[in-house]
Amino acid sequence: MKKIIVLKNILIVLIIFSSILFYNCTSDQNVTGFNESENPTISKIITNDIAYEDINLDTEEIEVQVAPNVLNIQNNGVVVTIHTDIPYSQVIALSVSLNGIEIQSWKADSQGFFVAKFNIEEVKALVDPEIEGYNTLTLIGESTTGDFSGSEDILVISKTGR
Repeated sequence: MKKIIVLKNILIVLIIFSSILFYNCTSDQNVTGFNESENPTISKIITNDIAYEDINLDTEEIEVQVAPNVLNIQNNGVVVTIHTDIPYSQVIALSVSLNGIEIQSWKADSQGFFVAKFNIEEVKALVDPEIEGYNTLTLIGESTTGDFSGSEDILVISKTGR
């Protein structure tokens, strides 16, 4: 008698599991459509709750922060560091440059974003030491999804110690 009850329970569980599996496999609730926009470089995958955009522009604009943000030509520093908002895993590091200067080293920050380092002497050579003021530094490179670039203006000064 106990064997029959156990077999019935197993059979009921299998029927319920099969029904759930069949419903999930035949339901179109996960992806409801693919939509091409008028702009051929932007497409959307639309789900029931969320629309995800896949942006494939010629060059993706990223946010960058330059450190130091005030570059003293008289400074004896070693590197200029560029913090980005692009995931480290997406960047092809050897493709990255700053105003034509080759990257010296790179790493991921604590949030998983790409950080690039450049020789400070090469960055100083980009600016005219006689002219103080703002200069634009532009980071460019390639990622697994295409090209990217980001710029920031930094103040360049030429001050000696006190």
